[in-house]
Amino acid sequence: MPGFSKLNNKEFLKAFQVTDMITQNNQPLFMITWIGSIIAMLWMIIISIMTYGLLDSWLIIATGTTYLLNVQVTIIAFHLPLNNKIEKIEINKISSSLLTEERSKLETKCDYHNNICTSI
Repeated sequence: MPGFSKLNNKEFLKAFQVTDMITQNNQPLFMITWIGSIIAMLWMIIISIMTYGLLDSWLIIATGTTYLLNVQVTIIAFHLPLNNKIEKIEINKISSSLLTEERSKLETKCDYHNNICTSI
């Protein structure tokens, strides 16, 4: 977002749309990395419980759960719907005041949820 913040409203929304389109569509490396991180975290919790038992795995369980809730739930529940909404904006067909409003909403929500994702 810091790099995007230097752009005007139209460029900002277009850059966001293009970036999001690339990451969500036909990018197997991105999907493997994203889904892989979820699977790896769940696998780490399961292996820890199987190896050390439930009581001795509490720190790994707490850390893994915190990651899954802070990062993955935030992405799935907030970022993906927001990204899908932004993708549908027809930038060349809306007024400059609406561009300003859409950018403001996007930046505010993204900054808030990015702070949640990075708070762990």
